[in-house]
Amino acid sequence: MNKISSKKNTDRKKIVLAALNASYIHSNPALYALRRSAYAYLEKAEDTGAAEEPFIELAEYTVNDRYEDILFDLIGREAGMIGLSVYIWNSQFCLQLLADLRRLHPQEEGLILFAGGPEAETHSEQYLAYCDFVMTGPGEYTFSRICGRFAAKESAADLWKDLPGIVFKEDGIVRNVPPKAENNRRFEKELPFLYDGSEDFEHRIIYYESSRGCPFRCTYCLSSEETGLVFRDMETVRKELQFFLDRKVSLVKFVDRTFNAGTARAREIWNYIRQHDNGVTGFHFEIGADLLTEEDIILLKSLRPGLVQLEIGIQSTNPETLQAIRRTADNKKIFHAVRELLENQNIALHTDLIAGLPYEDLSSFRNSFDEVYALRAHQFQVGFLKVLSGTEMERRAEEYGIVSSVKPPYTVLSTRWITPHQIDRIRKAADMVDMFWNSGLFRHALPYLESLFESPFAMYEALAVYYKEQKGNEALSPRLRGTFLEQFAEREKKASAFDSVYFKELLRFDERLHFHPSRRMTASDTFRFPDGKCVRAEFDYSVKHPVTKEAAYRFYEEDGGTEHE
Repeated sequence: MNKISSKKNTDRKKIVLAALNASYIHSNPALYALRRSAYAYLEKAEDTGAAEEPFIELAEYTVNDRYEDILFDLIGREAGMIGLSVYIWNSQFCLQLLADLRRLHPQEEGLILFAGGPEAETHSEQYLAYCDFVMTGPGEYTFSRICGRFAAKESAADLWKDLPGIVFKEDGIVRNVPPKAENNRRFEKELPFLYDGSEDFEHRIIYYESSRGCPFRCTYCLSSEETGLVFRDMETVRKELQFFLDRKVSLVKFVDRTFNAGTARAREIWNYIRQHDNGVTGFHFEIGADLLTEEDIILLKSLRPGLVQLEIGIQSTNPETLQAIRRTADNKKIFHAVRELLENQNIALHTDLIAGLPYEDLSSFRNSFDEVYALRAHQFQVGFLKVLSGTEMERRAEEYGIVSSVKPPYTVLSTRWITPHQIDRIRKAADMVDMFWNSGLFRHALPYLESLFESPFAMYEALAVYYKEQKGNEALSPRLRGTFLEQFAEREKKASAFDSVYFKELLRFDERLHFHPSRRMTASDTFRFPDGKCVRAEFDYSVKHPVTKEAAYRFYEEDGGTEHE
């Protein structure tokens, strides 16, 4: 069987699986999993009744592509079936595509349209206005059987009949055949690896899944509605990790909801990538930091800088809020783990907060912000509650007084505890965090600037107000941000203890770490500090720190010539 072919299929034996990703660097692992599972099933099936097996084609676009380009590209593929992978960031785009495809190809013409993914699953009736069916739950088992029936040229109505994980209309009545939990057990050993080596992932993120499900039941997450946690067989995981390492993929992002839910297993994987490190490939994990043992921390601190990135969801430090959303994490342990992991600067750390949660008013959120920001992780993400359909948060929205956007991504607009104006204040402060802290350009200057304010949140709020006054909605290039901060500090300076000259030197030092002043890859500069010392720094821009992205540098004291790393 020719799995991957560029031959044009004009007799509608082709199945197209399409995705609209958030950006070009992203890929959609669901599409690859469905295709590989279908081909594996068709290869094993003794008799599908098909003279020729279907060709399954993947089509990946971005939500920034021109709509007409995507629509006419899908039409031009001349498929017999087209399926779309639907998420909150692309659902409106997907609905429009499905509506126009159906208008161009009514059901009687034979083109089968279907959708899958969390957004289609939770709004299946909306999608059935244009689709023949919607897939729910893990789709590998269901899709492979549909492909077998499609290959056997069974009638459209029989393609999905009686299969688990399907919502469809029959005689105007919505039928919902729920997925079978036992089918997800196939993930452990039976499901084939997503990738076969033919994919072109240059400059793109590769996604990988070593477990399904989540041990936690956070009320805002769709995973809270699932049951069970299934781990992929470790022998299989090692082989699949080696596939990425052998090809020197730049970044592999694990999509496991809580990667270290099985602590010994997580440690085994971290040990494997340490032992087989190729010096190029990096791995991203979303973890529960309170689940880390001291052994885990020691191991992680020993890894090559840049080998691992860790994303740590803290969400809030308000105990009442954490109880309401069923976050059983221990923040004291989380903070200890983050501080330990930051010591060696070998792991890129990303911490998360969510604004708009129950029982969190503006004062409480400020406190959460200040406590988590003070950890100084490399990325500090302030997100906003998404009230997803099918979650407990949605069911209790009226009780909590939650008002959220009527369209995806269903972002919170206000609650019993926080007003729309306050949400807007947080949003604008978060924009400043992204521009100045998360850019990584001012790791030395920003901590000193904080001394002008009662708290980090107060600083970013004031910065947001000043930015609006000076720039409006204008973008500010990275090279001009230091000057902007200098002007901001001059306006806000109230206490004589704030040393403007020292702050300017810190800004200048940060600038030299990221921007070389000439075409040469080396530079030197002299910096004067408050203690009267004058130091010379030499920068090598050909060597960037894998985590901080700063140029390598050395200090030399002007008065004695002492070298400092």
